[in-house]
Amino acid sequence: MQKLKEQIIAQGKWLRLKKTLFRNSKGQIVTWESIERLQQKMIIIILPRMVPSGRIVLIRQYRQALDSTVLGLPAGTLECDPADDQTVIQEALRELKEETGYHGIPLDLSPPLRSNSGIIDELTRILQVKIIESSAVNNNPVQQLEAAEEISVHLIPEQKVKEYLVQQQKLGIEIGAGLWYIFGMDKPLTADK
Repeated sequence: MQKLKEQIIAQGKWLRLKKTLFRNSKGQIVTWESIERLQQKMIIIILPRMVPSGRIVLIRQYRQALDSTVLGLPAGTLECDPADDQTVIQEALRELKEETGYHGIPLDLSPPLRSNSGIIDELTRILQVKIIESSAVNNNPVQQLEAAEEISVHLIPEQKVKEYLVQQQKLGIEIGAGLWYIFGMDKPLTADK
């Protein structure tokens, strides 16, 4: 694809909608609309597991774009350098504390990933954390939500997450795709003939 022309259709405080013309390898002109983040271009997704119970920390959050409630993992936008692992981890732990009230210990941080590359330019990183249930800081978790956030915390045994997702969807709760990627698939991909 060869980019020919780009036009800004609309712009707000955080997002810009663009229309771009491309020429494909066959010489055809292709029009594409996309979203560009203006400030924070990185999303952090946190996969928190309680230790020793193995429960997974999920959040149910009202999402304005859908005018609906979505079940997902704690997440947020970060304003730091995506390549600065230490700062990414610190900010992710802060986000976990804000949304759930829990203090986590980092276990594994993904490299920068693209999750919605067909529509938006943002990077995504995933941080796996453990939450020590017996730790005094986790005895009475208190959320520190922003005005635009309405979040409830749900602690679900890992082996029951899929069942919980199906049950919640039947009740009208939207399910974040990331949860299904991790917990919803029963059968591994195999080279069946």
